[in-house]
Amino acid sequence: MSSGIVSAPVMKGKECIGLVDILDILAYLVELFGEAETRQGNDIFSRLKTASKFQDQQIGGITDFAHNPFTPIRDDKSLYDACTLLVKEKSHRCPVIDSHGKMVSILTQAQIVNFLALHQKQMGDIAHQKVGAADLGVSPVITLEKHNRTIDCFKKMQQMKVSGLAVVDATGILIGNLSARDIKAINPSNLYHSLHQGVHTFVQHIREQSYNESHPAISCSEETELGFVIGRLAANRIHRMYVCDKQLHPVKVISLRDIIAYVMANEN
Repeated sequence: MSSGIVSAPVMKGKECIGLVDILDILAYLVELFGEAETRQGNDIFSRLKTASKFQDQQIGGITDFAHNPFTPIRDDKSLYDACTLLVKEKSHRCPVIDSHGKMVSILTQAQIVNFLALHQKQMGDIAHQKVGAADLGVSPVITLEKHNRTIDCFKKMQQMKVSGLAVVDATGILIGNLSARDIKAINPSNLYHSLHQGVHTFVQHIREQSYNESHPAISCSEETELGFVIGRLAANRIHRMYVCDKQLHPVKVISLRDIIAYVMANEN
């Protein structure tokens, strides 16, 4: 987490056999210790060092919890083939392998959306579709109340097999977003406190730490054009956009995969 890496390949010799990410590790720790044990104190990492179950666990075994399937693609395949694979397998990323099965790169959904942002003129009418009317995204939006504990929100994220959830106030107005990537900003020495505080407080703290990044533009109106959404997602390095009604209630969430799938389904 200290290096900012959110996922990594699992190698067997020179062959990539899987991917593991932060949510996989979080799911493993919850399974290993459970909530009752985390309540015993905040020095979780000290106890991990002496836990035989943790010390003896091979990283390949953690991928049994993986929500992100291992879907490699050959480096001689087209970007269209890669998009088809990511959409079909509902994967966030896929390893790129050469003819000998050696991993040479990792292709992510974010990289594909960045490519689309640079080539909006070639998208034609698709870029001008109003997101509120388009058959795009997921509705209703799964939300978290601002006072929910952060650890419960991450558990819900894992159970729902999603990488981000909307945070709303008591009236249902969108006030933030909890992302799986936010886990990397947690200070290990303050893990217990961070995970047991209210999710809105946690998200605010994360945003204050991210002073060197663009503030995420997490919402748009139903009249916003798809091309604008693609551009904002790429520019702000975020993975989802919430479509809000006039009362600022989230009515739809559009993920990177949703955009890729929509463009693929409507390409000429």
